[in-house]
Amino acid sequence: GINAEYMGKILMTTFVNWVLNPHPKAEKHRSWTHPFFVFAISAVFLIIYCECFSPFIESWIEHSKHDIPEWGRTKVPLFLIFYLLCLVVVKYHDTGPSSLYEFVWACNLAFILATYGLLTNRANLVGAAVVFISIDQMLWYIDLITFILVGKFPIGVAKYLTWPEQKLSKKIFSFHHVWFIPVLVVVMKNAGGLQTVSYLVSLIFSCFVTFYSYLTIPKSVHLSEKREVYLNVNCAWECWKDIKIYPLPLLNNIWTPLRIIITSILWLSLIHI
Repeated sequence: GINAEYMGKILMTTFVNWVLNPHPKAEKHRSWTHPFFVFAISAVFLIIYCECFSPFIESWIEHSKHDIPEWGRTKVPLFLIFYLLCLVVVKYHDTGPSSLYEFVWACNLAFILATYGLLTNRANLVGAAVVFISIDQMLWYIDLITFILVGKFPIGVAKYLTWPEQKLSKKIFSFHHVWFIPVLVVVMKNAGGLQTVSYLVSLIFSCFVTFYSYLTIPKSVHLSEKREVYLNVNCAWECWKDIKIYPLPLLNNIWTPLRIIITSILWLSLIHI
């Protein structure tokens, strides 16, 4: 009994270390098991959150309920699922198994959140998906419009499109940052619009997924001696490296857990206002 208990503790310690030790040169980042596990847990938790915690939040926040139009519950989720599958193929072809880490990004989890909300006719979850990635995608608009006009990215969130290692296919499949919100806004316009409860649902999950990214995904992975891939999923490790606009880089000097809470609240509060 003692030996079995001791072995159980060793196995549990080994498993936790395998899951939570995000060393950039670890072999696990070059196989599919750890990246897939990390993504799968985030997706499963998101569904559990929608089913168990989101209704609790909705129960004590006054809000109105509206049905999503039929085309929003059928055609839009099919399109989102198809696009997400294409995105998996493109990213996997580019960087292999470690690309699965990128699907823990808020902008990719938002596909799952929005699709789930559409299929279950829960407009507040669709609204939460909009809020979830709103700041990042609003900054994308600023970056792209300015780049088209003057050839520069004033913010830096979209500057990775010009990185020399970026392939054309990956650039093309980055433009969901442009059309994702408008598509959902059209759906929401016919389903009562964005409400406060969506902001709270998004805020809580945003804090969780950023902490989760910090604990399980390294800032970068070494696919070989000559190739290092910058991840920094959900900016859990630092402000995105291309963003130099003051005072955002100063947040890197703040203790990581506190920085995650501060940035999550600040980012989403701006949209709520």
